[in-house]
Amino acid sequence: MSATTSVDTRLASTIARLLDHLSQGFHAELRDQDLTPPLAMTLRLLDEPRSMRFLAEAHRCDASNITGLVDRLEGRGLVQRRPDPNDRRVTLVERTREGDRIRQRLAMRAFDRLAGRQDLSATELATLVELLERLIG
Repeated sequence: MSATTSVDTRLASTIARLLDHLSQGFHAELRDQDLTPPLAMTLRLLDEPRSMRFLAEAHRCDASNITGLVDRLEGRGLVQRRPDPNDRRVTLVERTREGDRIRQRLAMRAFDRLAGRQDLSATELATLVELLERLIG
């Protein structure tokens, strides 16, 4: 086995373990917040107001499914609908402050499970972010 293959195998294994840790924390917070993965994904997609069509395409589902998701999030005060100022036929969905807070909690709870995170300096964390961003393109 070449050195590159060994590093690639170790990298794949480490990333898989990292994803497992993050997923456990994320799903624990989902349960605590009484959210489903599709509801959380919708919150994540709303970095800016998005159309229902955009959400349907991102979820790879029918628009009627998005209506149900948005209804549930809106009922909990996590998102709000508003007309698109550029096209009144389009409805935009945006996170509320409470939606922002819940989204942040979901992300932080996942990272809280990474025991060694507190041992990294700000420079090391910045380097890690840069390397991961380069990996995913």
